[in-house]
Amino acid sequence: MLISFFSNNESEGSVDLEISFREKMTKVSAFVDSGNLAIDPMDMSPVVLLKKDMAKDILPENIINLCDVDSLDRETKKRIRLIPVTRGGHTHVLVGIKADSVKLVRGDNSEELFVTVAIDKEGGSFGGYKALMPSAALDNALL
Repeated sequence: MLISFFSNNESEGSVDLEISFREKMTKVSAFVDSGNLAIDPMDMSPVVLLKKDMAKDILPENIINLCDVDSLDRETKKRIRLIPVTRGGHTHVLVGIKADSVKLVRGDNSEELFVTVAIDKEGGSFGGYKALMPSAALDNALL
């Protein structure tokens, strides 16, 4: 199953996210993009794309670079995802992870989102943001 990475460049603004994995947490502003159609083929959840420099704040290097996977504990291995995406007519596979939680934060309120987090190593601009949020992930969220 291949999913187009971007179908257009329409922006729906930005949101603040709080991503937690194994006792580490990072906060990031994400560009909401209706063209981000990437999905996790294992559970069909929308995929938040996180810049590599932000991923380093919460994920071990061997997950980011998908190397020395045997050194990871069993529970962590079960959370790794390979996300196929198409960019510019070429297929790429991104490394993803099922985080402990991804929360949409609005002031003092937060809401859990059902998403997978993938690491983008390409170095794209993301409109100056550190993550791309698929608008489909926000469909059921109370904004």
